[in-house]
Amino acid sequence: GSPGDIGAIPFDRSWPTGRATCAGVAHSSGEIGRLTAAGSASLAAQDLVLVADRVPAGQFALLVTGTAFAQVPLGDGTLCVGGAGLRSAPAFTGMGSVVFAAEPGFFGAVPGTTLHFQSWFRDPGLAGFGLTGGVAVEFGL
Repeated sequence: GSPGDIGAIPFDRSWPTGRATCAGVAHSSGEIGRLTAAGSASLAAQDLVLVADRVPAGQFALLVTGTAFAQVPLGDGTLCVGGAGLRSAPAFTGMGSVVFAAEPGFFGAVPGTTLHFQSWFRDPGLAGFGLTGGVAVEFGL
C-alpha cells in the first residue's frame, strides 16, 4: 500500500511540516529510509504525524526525539537526534512504512521549541538495524 493507506490516520504528503536535518543510508533492501512530518506544528491542532517509509517490511521501528541536532555514527548510519530525548513504543512496519502520531504531551513540546525526530528500525541485514533521515519541527500554539 501507499502511505495514504496506513492505518486510520489520514496522511497527505502534500501538507509537509518541518525540515530535513540529515539523510538516511541504504539498508539491506537497498532503499534509504525516510522520515516525513505532516500535519501542522500547532500544539493546539494536535494533528502532527511522523511517517517512516522505505524501511524494511515486517519489522519493528521506534520514533526517537530529542531537543538538539547531533551527528553521531551509529551502526551503518548517523544518529541525528541529541540532547534530552524520548523514544516511542515499538511499532510494526507492515509493508515498509509506519505512522507515528504525535500525541499531546508525548514529546514534551511547548510553543517556540524545536524538536528533532528520527526513526530507528530493525533490519535483519547489515548492522541489524537502520536509521531514517532526520526531521526538525518548530512548534507553535
